Amino acid sequence: PLMHSEVKRDNHFNAVLEVKEFLASLGLSEAVNYSFVGKELYEKLRLSVDKLLKIANPLSSEWVYMRDRLFPSLVRNVITNLSRHEKDVSLFEVARVFKGGEEPVHVAFALTGRLPEGSFRRRPVDFYDVKGVVESLVDFLGLSARFEPLKGVDYLHPGRSASVLVEGFEAGFIGSLHPDVLENLEISQEVFVGELVLSELLKISAGRTHYFRKIPRFPPVTRDIAVLVDIDRPVAEVERAIREAGRHIEKVRLFDVYTGA
Repeated sequence: PLMHSEVKRDNHFNAVLEVKEFLASLGLSEAVNYSFVGKELYEKLRLSVDKLLKIANPLSSEWVYMRDRLFPSLVRNVITNLSRHEKDVSLFEVARVFKGGEEPVHVAFALTGRLPEGSFRRRPVDFYDVKGVVESLVDFLGLSARFEPLKGVDYLHPGRSASVLVEGFEAGFIGSLHPDVLENLEISQEVFVGELVLSELLKISAGRTHYFRKIPRFPPVTRDIAVLVDIDRPVAEVERAIREAGRHIEKVRLFDVYTGA
């Protein structure tokens, strides 16, 4: 029989689905994990379970707490792959986490091993690959990201980690797992992880007004700019100064660094 449904369109569901499809288009595989974690994994990652919601009747010691973040589950997926001699792993997961009475949706990434570079070459994954994933995702949502040095996070390498700021909101982090954490997990290669509060990013994105403009009549003009700065000055500060100096700049890319006499 002909029926007329009054079900409202779930824009959040559709937005999450689009994010998943976009991340898959970057070459990452989606992981689907249980929402439970164990104390042993968290301790090896230098994380505390004191504030986690505890399950009254857990099925095993691995499923005792409700997870408050996603990346530990992806690290466990990486360990499983490595144990099966699959050393090149690029994963993402989108799911709810449990923090007290709130259940925000997070998105997390884990990359390790090598990535394809050309037809027959592969190169090691580095910090800028996970940074590129975050930049691409934020750009896909019509937003802009800024990265600040991250300190005092025990599970990340102090020199290869950053806080992710989106429109002034601290959305998450990216970084390389600390060498001591890798040793605890018996992993012999670098693992890069990241995690963002996706539900908040979708709210910010939905509240923005999007504009369309004509395709430019003229080709772009490329300029090389050489600047002299202190060795410890972040690249983001230099890029910000360049953008503030010109109204029509579309893209800024660091392509070379020279130090010495």
